[in-house]
Amino acid sequence: EDRASSMTNRITFLETENAALIVKIEESSSKCQQAEETLFKLAQEAKDTKQCLLDLRKERDDLSVTKQSLQNELNEFVAKAQHLSIKILEMESRNTSLSDKVSEL
Repeated sequence: EDRASSMTNRITFLETENAALIVKIEESSSKCQQAEETLFKLAQEAKDTKQCLLDLRKERDDLSVTKQSLQNELNEFVAKAQHLSIKILEMESRNTSLSDKVSEL
């Protein structure tokens, strides 16, 4: 009878231990699921961040092209302005020359 009681106590103890282990496994499983969800969210954020960086790089490159185009236009404008300035000086010189000739007459 003592042996049977001892075995019953042992079985009860093992069942209690087993139940406690099942609870721990379920808690661990829940934590793992939460960790997986967090990792998935972080992976999505990383993907979104990478896309944002790619978009910013493209925008930077586009702005660089625009800047170069504007610089080229400015250089052309400056060249035309210099050309016109030279023409104006030539015309003023001709005007002075003509004025001198008119004065001589």
